[in-house]
Amino acid sequence: MTWTGRHAEAAAAAARAVALAGRAGTAGEQVSALNDLAVARLALGEEQEALAALERAMDLAGECRMPENLGLTLALAAEACQRTGRTVLAGDHAERALELIRAHGTAMRQAVVENVLGRVHLLRGAPERARELHADALRSAEAVGYRIESARALHGLALAHEALGDPDRARAHRDRADAAFAALTGAAAPDTDLAPVP
Repeated sequence: MTWTGRHAEAAAAAARAVALAGRAGTAGEQVSALNDLAVARLALGEEQEALAALERAMDLAGECRMPENLGLTLALAAEACQRTGRTVLAGDHAERALELIRAHGTAMRQAVVENVLGRVHLLRGAPERARELHADALRSAEAVGYRIESARALHGLALAHEALGDPDRARAHRDRADAAFAALTGAAAPDTDLAPVP
């Protein structure tokens, strides 16, 4: 629901999933649901609530033995920390997330994490690194036909090229992103597009 812009509904659904997974006692499902909740909270601009969910996910991550889930948790935590001015912690989380996802993640999960980290680096004032990450995400997503992450990667590339002072490339990527989002959702690329969790 988050990628269609229904952030409040996504947050409510994720909160229900967190409760259900908690009752079932499965750490892996709880971490996934907490990541989903954090995505929705970030989309709503509720960074502190997102961080609370992510801290719970990090506490459980050792039990679930799914490093790709922890990679996403850390990437989302990097974004939340960057947005709240905790730049050193954001950088630490971003580095760990990338190491984990590249060592253990599927192409789908790599695309998600690389797009999140691209946003983090753009917020950090590092558009060249953001461009590299979104380009990597585009390759990962296109390799497996993950259309929404391809669209997000194109959108991120547009923002990165704009920040790098290359309006022609920015426009070309934005046009491709708008077309990709329109094919999926019927609308152009959103102003804020946070990844759903596959």
